[in-house]
Amino acid sequence: MLSKFLQQAVQGNSASVALLVDPSSQVEEGMSCLVKGVEEGWVDAVFYGGSLRTHSEEEVQWNSLRQRIQVPIFAFPSNALQVHPTADGLLHLSLVSGRNPDYLVGRHVEAAIYLDELGIEIVPTAYLLIDGGKVSTTSYITNTLPIPRDKVEVAYATALAGVQLGMKAIYLEAGSGADKVVPINMVKALSSKLDVPIIVGGGIRSAEQMQALSQAGADVLVIGNAFEENPFQVIDDLRTFKCAVKA
Repeated sequence: MLSKFLQQAVQGNSASVALLVDPSSQVEEGMSCLVKGVEEGWVDAVFYGGSLRTHSEEEVQWNSLRQRIQVPIFAFPSNALQVHPTADGLLHLSLVSGRNPDYLVGRHVEAAIYLDELGIEIVPTAYLLIDGGKVSTTSYITNTLPIPRDKVEVAYATALAGVQLGMKAIYLEAGSGADKVVPINMVKALSSKLDVPIIVGGGIRSAEQMQALSQAGADVLVIGNAFEENPFQVIDDLRTFKCAVKA
């Protein structure tokens, strides 16, 4: 299902939108907005994951999501061992922009047998951390320096290496709560040169940013921190973005 979702996103007239749900921080207000966004057609998928959660929290949140929304729920965990058995697929991230072996392959080895036993679809994804204007949680946790915003060729070479190693998608991440989105010219350069889905997240806070990233070639936009802070505004922005595309 994940591969199909990504392929449909590539073939669409504009970027698909996934909301990132972190069970450790999501509240009922956000859940209600998520349900509304799905029902009205503004939300195409949910990426589910976070770093500060317990098994009991995960089960309660997951079951609630399954009961209340009718779009795919894909695993986007900080640790692949946290993947829920009924996830519709896993974005299996390898932090190719960093040099920390734990996040390049170490965590993957730890989770390999568990994931194989689950039998869910896995899409190996090259994860590139891009400077979003502030120190991100990902950068701090992984001890990884982000790619500078003006180093488009470095980003391209890094993403290309991921593709040559067999990665099936590229995730450009400015970081949770980033001050700036991934540079438009960087998205445009990678999308024009690489024949894999381009996923972009971090710092997306307006319909104008969504439109610019979509026009630059982003296939999937991921919105997380902004949705946690102001879910009503995000749903309004998604409506504006989606309606502009249809007009």
